[in-house]
Amino acid sequence: MKRTIFYVSDGTGITSETIGNSLLTQFEGIDFRHVRLPFVDSEEKALAAVTRIRAIAETEALRAIVINTVVDAHLCEVLAGCGGLMVDVFAAFLGPLEAELGVKRGGRINKAHQVDSKGYENRIDATNFALSHDDGVDVDYKDADLILVGVSR
Repeated sequence: MKRTIFYVSDGTGITSETIGNSLLTQFEGIDFRHVRLPFVDSEEKALAAVTRIRAIAETEALRAIVINTVVDAHLCEVLAGCGGLMVDVFAAFLGPLEAELGVKRGGRINKAHQVDSKGYENRIDATNFALSHDDGVDVDYKDADLILVGVSR
């Protein structure tokens, strides 16, 4: 059996695809075709996604399966028009969290992968340092926090 799985997101789609892949590992004997639809962050893009999902579902004569991490409630309603099984990843968790915390969600997108944090800058700096000092090129040990020694490729 072959099924197409759509990962729809208002960001890169990495979260929906990662969660979806984790869920799908529980189902053996099915050949999944993965389609990521990233940056669905407007009504026009949501309608285009619905059109694409419906077309493939019609071609395959199977109900579409959609793993959704779109934050905007209106866009989720638009996406529901695809007629497929909508697995809204955030819906299962945000409602109970809002109730427990007594605060409504902000509806911000791309916060999980934000790049304005100091931690992100530190990771990039460490990567750049490793690349510029690879294989003993431009060695300056006083700048290193850690020195790894190993066989060169």
